[in-house]
Amino acid sequence: MKIKQIIVTSHPPETNKSYKKSETKFDEQGNRIEFKEFSGGKATLWEQYLYDDNNRLVETIKYKGNSFKPEDYKAMSIKRHYDESGNLITDEKWVEEITPSGSRIKSLFYLNGTIKCRKFFNNHGKCSEENHYKKEVITKTITYNEDENILEVKNYAVNGESLNLTNNFYNGKGKLIHTKSISRTGNVSEDRILKYNEKDLLVEDIDHPVDPLNAHADILESSNGYNRKYFYNSVDRIEIENLYLCGELVMTYKYNYTFW
Repeated sequence: MKIKQIIVTSHPPETNKSYKKSETKFDEQGNRIEFKEFSGGKATLWEQYLYDDNNRLVETIKYKGNSFKPEDYKAMSIKRHYDESGNLITDEKWVEEITPSGSRIKSLFYLNGTIKCRKFFNNHGKCSEENHYKKEVITKTITYNEDENILEVKNYAVNGESLNLTNNFYNGKGKLIHTKSISRTGNVSEDRILKYNEKDLLVEDIDHPVDPLNAHADILESSNGYNRKYFYNSVDRIEIENLYLCGELVMTYKYNYTFW
């Protein structure tokens, strides 16, 4: 049974009020065809997606505005084109080279010859490192483990100065369980713990407070900066998401599904 629509509503605690948070629509092939995010009854984010006969995304239409009327919004279109083999046609060019050891390096260039990205693959065909460039200078380095999960992300300014560092940690099943980011000043900018149930479904997302003056910083998980808990139905679709701030429930989100 394929999902036709998902509507998420927010429910402040100890009130009978509810507000639409988001609405997602799908076609009968399972393609997402529309997404809206609401605030104060207005669609603050509104996107539509168009596909060809092969279920390939060919156009994304983004609407911008601040109104309750769809006709008051302005549209911006992003189109995608494919060649006869089904490859996406872009204004960029990939170049591949084989090293003497048998590993591969794939470099992505703009049409003007400027390097945009370079990926390094090991002898097993797995990407081990990826560098992004701006003005021929590396501005981001991403390293991967053997399962091609991101282990580390380093961001740099164009002058080579380190901006921030993010490290990710995984469990034995390859699920992300901890991510931590440190700014160039040495301060922790993000410190998240993710927990899963026996079905490997995310059940808790804990973002520890990073402000050293936060009175709750040394208290256990129930009083962290924010804490999201997820609850699923019998077919493993999320039904309820609870948001806690410093241990206090501040919002409940309910997921409602309709099917084709």
